[in-house]
Amino acid sequence: MNRLALLASLLFAGLMTAPPPLQAQEAEGATDGWSLRLMAGDRGIGIGHVPSITGLRLNVSDQRLERVDGVSLTLWRPQAETVGGRVRGLGAGLMPQAGEITGLGLGLGAVVGEESLTGLHAAGVAAIAGRHARGVHLGGIAVIGGDDLQGIQLGGLSVVAGEHARGVQLASLGVVGGESVAGVQLAGLATIGGGSVTGVQSAGLATIAGDGMRGIQTAGLATIAGDDMEGIQGSGLATVAGESMRGAQLGGLAVVSGEEMYGIQVGGLAVVGGGNMRGVQLSGLGTVAGGQMDGIQLSGLATVAGCEIRGIQGGLWAVESDRATVEWARRVAGGALEFEPGACDAVGITGVTLGGYRVSGARIQGITGAVGWIDAGELRGLSMAGYQRSALQVGISVGVVNWTDHLRGVQLGLINRAGNNPPPFRILPLINVSF
Repeated sequence: MNRLALLASLLFAGLMTAPPPLQAQEAEGATDGWSLRLMAGDRGIGIGHVPSITGLRLNVSDQRLERVDGVSLTLWRPQAETVGGRVRGLGAGLMPQAGEITGLGLGLGAVVGEESLTGLHAAGVAAIAGRHARGVHLGGIAVIGGDDLQGIQLGGLSVVAGEHARGVQLASLGVVGGESVAGVQLAGLATIGGGSVTGVQSAGLATIAGDGMRGIQTAGLATIAGDDMEGIQGSGLATVAGESMRGAQLGGLAVVSGEEMYGIQVGGLAVVGGGNMRGVQLSGLGTVAGGQMDGIQLSGLATVAGCEIRGIQGGLWAVESDRATVEWARRVAGGALEFEPGACDAVGITGVTLGGYRVSGARIQGITGAVGWIDAGELRGLSMAGYQRSALQVGISVGVVNWTDHLRGVQLGLINRAGNNPPPFRILPLINVSF
């Protein structure tokens, strides 16, 4: 009996002095609240305020965090404004928050990465990254990145990046990049890039770039670039570039470029380029270039260039190469149109030109026709109009009245005047000739 008592005493003493590999205890010196640890070193299960763990961590509300490699579950929102630390693995709960969350984040209310969110994160209200969000992020109301968003972001109302949004971003209200937007962005109301917009962007109301726009951009109301616009852009009302425009641009009402316009531009009412215009430009009312016009330009009312016109041009009312007419158009618009200043290399019309009422230019050559009249300093080639007036005519003119100061060619009409012919051959019916 004494031997059994001695053996029991030795076994009990050994158990008390040997530290077990698995221990449940309250954190020694803990300043962030109560905790229960079922851990071997830093591995195992931590309940409460356990700042560093590899395994499973359960807490009601976080205050301070160093790291969690594994699973972090929180039942309530954090007690502190910032939690810090990092979670690598799964962060879930009402509002999981950490300095960095890498892996999978699930929040009934929100998922918050004070610095970054990397991986897949979904929240009933919002997925928020203080700086960077990379991966796939879903927010019932919003996805927000203080600096950059990269990857796929879906927001019930909005997706917002303080600086750059790159990848695929979708929102029913707006997609906004404070500096740039690149990739594929779709918004029910507006897609906005404070700087450049590149890729494929579409919005029910407006797609706007503070700087350049490149790619395919569409909007129900307006597509606007503060600087250059390149690619395919379209809108129900207006497509506007503050500087040059290149590619294919469509506007239900107007297509406007502050400087050059190259490519295909179609406006239901007007196509206006502040500088040179090259390509195909079509409008229901007016096609106007502050500089030179090359290509095919057609309009329901007037086609006007401040400098030379070359190619195929038509206007049901008029085709004019006249700086004064361009300046008049600017004044009619209340000064809203700013055309390039300076002298033109040439002012005139070359090619095939058809005007309903008038064709006017300092120098017109090619095939020219008008129902009303042709007014030119020099008229060269084949011209047909009710009334033709020129200082110099070279070629063939067919009209009711053909009137020139100097003829080198043939006039066919009811009245034909060649100022360089001597009387009585200066004014003749039916035909006049001078070489």
